Amino acid sequence: MYKVLAIFILMSLIAGCSTPYQPKSGISGGYSEIQMDPITVRVTFKGNGYTERGVVEGYLIYRAAEITVNNGFDWFIVTEREGEGEWHPQYGNTGFTSTAVIKMYRGAKPESLPRSYDARLTMRTMAGTIKR
Repeated sequence: MYKVLAIFILMSLIAGCSTPYQPKSGISGGYSEIQMDPITVRVTFKGNGYTERGVVEGYLIYRAAEITVNNGFDWFIVTEREGEGEWHPQYGNTGFTSTAVIKMYRGAKPESLPRSYDARLTMRTMAGTIKR
């Protein structure tokens, strides 16, 4: 019984160490962006070694949706995407970083356009998965 409780507490502590959805600050990770032109933004999310790749990818898309809405646009398309894991010989997995270049547009999102997202719908759909 105590062994199960100890494992549960340890897993809870480890899960609590993952990078929350936040602006990038020092070594703790988070999001950052660079405005390339009025409709183009390079968005990056860096997670620490306890943050799963899927979480990093989700936070990246959520941040892209936030940027789109905050700039007065309705939808965005991902024009470039890259991701990389970081590995240290002594410490193992030290994090995952995902980057996307997005272009933002106004009006209705075309239905058949691959890698395009309705920003408000994306934010509503993902809101429950964002750990702040």
